[in-house]
Formats: sequence, structure tokens, C-alpha cells
Amino acid sequence: MPRGPWTTTQSRIAYSTPRFSVYEDEVTRPDGTAGEYDWIQTSDQVRVAVLTGDHVLLVEQYHYLIGRTLQLPGGNVEDGETAEIAAKRELEQETGRRDGRWTSYGRLAPLPGLSPIYTHLWLVQDAVAGTAKPESVERDLRVVSMSLPDALRAAYDNKIGCAASAALVFAVAGGLSA
Repeated sequence: MPRGPWTTTQSRIAYSTPRFSVYEDEVTRPDGTAGEYDWIQTSDQVRVAVLTGDHVLLVEQYHYLIGRTLQLPGGNVEDGETAEIAAKRELEQETGRRDGRWTSYGRLAPLPGLSPIYTHLWLVQDAVAGTAKPESVERDLRVVSMSLPDALRAAYDNKIGCAASAALVFAVAGGLSA
């Protein structure tokens, strides 16, 4: 199967869990040599920038691999969901916010050499406040309201540990739209 200048001659799942699968592909590289290419398949992700006046909502949470960090609300796109439905579900779960005016900010490939997944980016304005219903593994999740300039500084200072969250904060602060 051709993938641009690459050709996959064989593909097999080397390892699989409910969260991801690791593939080992036999390939012909762009220079014509044979080799292997290992990659990971997992769910796409979503991140949502919620603007409330001149503030953006972030969540602070401890992540097993990187420790405590700030990021925008978000999570996995579940089987059968669109990215927009997943973004709305995750936002309401983590912050209690719902409805409002939604704008897509496109998508990013966070690890293009390792996985074909995307992180879909959304901006929501005028969201209605409600009660958060975080999952049991999110008990330490804390919603933080931060001025947009402070969120921009947090992104520059690496206090926002999620690259897609930082990129969306930069885009929203810069007034960019999709």
C-alpha cells in the first residue's frame, strides 16, 4: 500500500491494549531501501478553549507521565463520535459548561512521526455554566479561570504542558480564526 513515497508491504499489530495498538510495518522507504516502521494507533483527541469575558478556562490535573500541569479541557474522541461531539462531552464533563457558540480551529498532528492521530481544536464562547461531572480518574482535576494574557504567559513559560492546548491559546490570543 503506497503512503506517498513510502510503500507498506506488510503490517502487523505487535502489541495492543484497550488504549492503543503498536504496529510494525515492513516498508520500502523513499530512497528505495527496505526497512521497518513502528507506529502507534490510538484515539484522536480534542481540546477546547472556553472564553468567559476576557478569561479562558483551563484544567489543572496530575498526569501519570508528566506530573501536574495546566491544559485546556479535552480528551479522547470515542468510537462513533465526531470531534465536535467529543469536545462538547469533554467540556461538560470537566467544567460543567455547555452550549454556546462553537468555532473549529482545525486540527494538529501532535506526533506525526509516531502516530496518525489528530488533536481537534475548538473555541467556545458564551457557554452556559453547569455542574462538572469528571470521570473517577479525574478526581484531582481543578478548573482554573485565567486571563487570556496570563494564559499566554503560562503557555510561553511551559506551565501549560499540553502542546495542543498551548497552540490553541496562542491562536485565540492572537485573534486567529479558522
